[in-house]
Amino acid sequence: MAGALLGARSGALSQGIYVGIGLIGIPVFTSGGGFSYVMHPTFGFLLGFILCAWVVGRWMEGREPLFRNFFTGSVIATVLVYLLGVPWLYLILTKVSGVDMSLLKAFQVGCLVFLPGDFAKIVGVSWLASKIVPRLSNL
Repeated sequence: MAGALLGARSGALSQGIYVGIGLIGIPVFTSGGGFSYVMHPTFGFLLGFILCAWVVGRWMEGREPLFRNFFTGSVIATVLVYLLGVPWLYLILTKVSGVDMSLLKAFQVGCLVFLPGDFAKIVGVSWLASKIVPRLSNL
């Protein structure tokens, strides 16, 4: 939603600020905050949020604010979040925490179980953005 409403730069900046706030110790992440969160298995997904907002905003540049355009950009961006998040999860769990796990298992626990919910969010965000963005441009 950040990229859809704010555009590429501001959307990515908003997510960067969110990650930065968490890294300085304000407990905004699922398991708290602080710089040590970099070693948390889900930190790669947080980095992916920054990229995701930028990609959606960039994708929408020059495109009509239609559901299908927001949907396509959001799907592409979500794939990129997983391309960052799953390998990070795998590396932290296997190399730092010593968990015996295959990359396939990391994909299952870090991606597959979340796809139905992510799909619902993509549909919701795409619908909302297609209703809100045209009105914002009229202001």
